[in-house]
Amino acid sequence: MIGAVAAVWIWCRDLAWLRLDPDSWICVVGLGLVYYLGRPWKLLEVCDRVRLKPWVIASILLLAGLGLVFNATVLLALSWAWALDAVFVHTIAGYQQGERRHLWVFAWLAFPWLILDGALIGWAFRYSGAWCAAQLLSLGGFAVSWHGVHVYLGDLPMEVDAHCAGLRTLQAMLLIGGALVYQRFPSNAGFYRMWGLIVGFAWLANMLRIVGISLLAIYGGPDLAMGVWHGWSGLIAVAVMFALMSAFIKLVGHSL
Repeated sequence: MIGAVAAVWIWCRDLAWLRLDPDSWICVVGLGLVYYLGRPWKLLEVCDRVRLKPWVIASILLLAGLGLVFNATVLLALSWAWALDAVFVHTIAGYQQGERRHLWVFAWLAFPWLILDGALIGWAFRYSGAWCAAQLLSLGGFAVSWHGVHVYLGDLPMEVDAHCAGLRTLQAMLLIGGALVYQRFPSNAGFYRMWGLIVGFAWLANMLRIVGISLLAIYGGPDLAMGVWHGWSGLIAVAVMFALMSAFIKLVGHSL
């Protein structure tokens, strides 16, 4: 009960995510992944009152305290995920020895901290994505010029704005990619080593999204590019990332 109240409080303490991206609530699916990937759930036969080690309690409280001081949802979410992991160690049979120790990552990603605290990450995605998209379009023979997060397709200006940062889709991609990796790489080294590739594939999918929107603007006009297809492009980017990640794991995952 305390954990549920704490989770709701972390979500509700800063409702700026409603203004930045009302659909950010989708990341709560991370908790569903915790349940699904962790099956079967079985309580320990001897389940006394949970007694956490002092250093674990201190670490959880330190993260929560820093999150409050610096108004960092990412730290509050991390403290909650760590506390959940610590409780599971003392209550769930086979949890401590198995790959389920990785489930804290999905609990951490079940909060909107990327939307609230990830402005720098979003800017990096926009800046680098705009540059790479401009280079690809230029190689394709299009008249393109690049200025920061602005791409000019001939006389047609395009801005890779905050919505194209892909933070909501990035969080969805991290959850999907993480689920694929969890099932393929149960060991500690394999699971955590793959997260750099997950971010890389997420960036690639987002960059291809920018290229796709640019091509729509060139051939169909800006109204088409910024209309319904702009919204659908986020889902397409997630599907592309899923396909790329699945293919990569199938082809070379065994050697990692």
